[in-house]
Amino acid sequence: MVGEVPLIAGGTRSAAARALDQALLWSLSRVGFAALTLRRSPTALALRRRICAVACTRLLDRYQQLANSLPPGSPPDASEPPTATELTESAPPDDYLSDLAFFRDFAADHLRSLFERSQLFMIPRRRVLEHEGDAPRGCYVTLNGAVEMTIDRGQHRIPIGLAGPGRAFSYVGLIDGKTAPVTVRTRELSLLLRIAPEPFAGYFHGATAESHAVQCHRARSDGCASQK
Repeated sequence: MVGEVPLIAGGTRSAAARALDQALLWSLSRVGFAALTLRRSPTALALRRRICAVACTRLLDRYQQLANSLPPGSPPDASEPPTATELTESAPPDDYLSDLAFFRDFAADHLRSLFERSQLFMIPRRRVLEHEGDAPRGCYVTLNGAVEMTIDRGQHRIPIGLAGPGRAFSYVGLIDGKTAPVTVRTRELSLLLRIAPEPFAGYFHGATAESHAVQCHRARSDGCASQK
């Protein structure tokens, strides 16, 4: 699959593509692509999941290339997942949430259902939530604050990305079934929503209106991430 990134995330082409041999290609126009992927049909759902899987593979390949560029070093400090003492019920109001990218496609009742099936945590600054090699603990969405992703090798560190309000992170392992590819830490005091693996799987593989909203956001975000 090539050329899907600007169709998902907007903007122009980020790379050139040329045929190395005689090739048979199936092509979709921008209008046709949007019409197919935004529907709630089984075909559209399968295509969005496939796009997410391709984007995750590209991300992992890129992360590995970056990791290989660093000298060997000791593993990072042990991660500290959110604890029960950090649980909070202080969710932002619906009008604030609806302005955030992750929740933009959610109807009010679907948003309430998502929060009922998830957990809210207030996490202090510089907390390592996850590091390379950890088993996936859930998909997080930043509501307030900021979370940074890095590749760490001893004293050497490569910044990978920043998840501010409305951005999801730590979902790659839930999609590909592998361990975490990067280290994740809060850059400041952050309010985070955690969708546990089981409900995330229901959203990602389901065919409900809530699944549609989650999958649309994932495809857009993964497209943007793979472009970087």
